[in-house]
Amino acid sequence: MTHVMTDILIIGGGPVGMMTGITAADFWPGKKILVVRPEAEALTQCGIPYIFGMLGGTD
Repeated sequence: MTHVMTDILIIGGGPVGMMTGITAADFWPGKKILVVRPEAEALTQCGIPYIFGMLGGTD
């Protein structure tokens, strides 16, 4: 097990977890944010992050 120091821990990488991470990064740009999820790839069922360019692409 690896120990990681972080300022903000988000458990769950679904749409809400990803938007929480994006919002936290906008409000606290100097903080280290860690999102923990069981999936290797993040999926979002909402198009809003893509429309506003908050996520890199639809790959």
